[in-house]
Amino acid sequence: MTDTRLYRGLSADERRRRRDRQLREACLDVVVERGAAAVTVEQVCARAGLTKRYFYESFADRDALLVAVLEEFFRSVNRRIVAALLVAGPTRLDRSRAAIGELTALLADDLRLARLYVEAAGDRTLRPHRDRTFERYAEFWLANVFRGDRADPLARLAARHVIAGTTDVLCAWLGGELPLERHAVIDALAELGARDVPGASGTSS
Repeated sequence: MTDTRLYRGLSADERRRRRDRQLREACLDVVVERGAAAVTVEQVCARAGLTKRYFYESFADRDALLVAVLEEFFRSVNRRIVAALLVAGPTRLDRSRAAIGELTALLADDLRLARLYVEAAGDRTLRPHRDRTFERYAEFWLANVFRGDRADPLARLAARHVIAGTTDVLCAWLGGELPLERHAVIDALAELGARDVPGASGTSS
């Protein structure tokens, strides 16, 4: 039977959702301070001010929490890119700049997400999820930014190259290896991403 009693004006479901959010935020705080590999159930609970009982109410273990936080980030990126493309200009360069701009903004404006994104490549738990998401983004990029032929293996290769290259550049930039302003990074990546792709009709398409 569902508990419908209110505590401090919140239902049981609302309290569970609030605790879930506290744990996710605490996880990101630990990531930015110590790195993804250092995340433990104990540290997250201490940071969130919650007991392990409440942790296991939402997540099976620390790996499940990290995956949930990373997947939430990818969903947020996708929503923002889709929204940006709806109002982007008509050219492939316009679409490329809009999409890359949203990803860059999310990472640059929250260093916690940036560190999680960067370290996902080297984390045994997060790497498979990151790789599968990259595959989906390459398909999305080809269809919605390049508007190329998804049946053309060379066009698919180009899309994967753009996703991998953009990720590598952003990770280097976030790590301080590329002393450039945000707009310069976005413009450069957009221009590279808008180059001719097999099965498409140029940057004006």
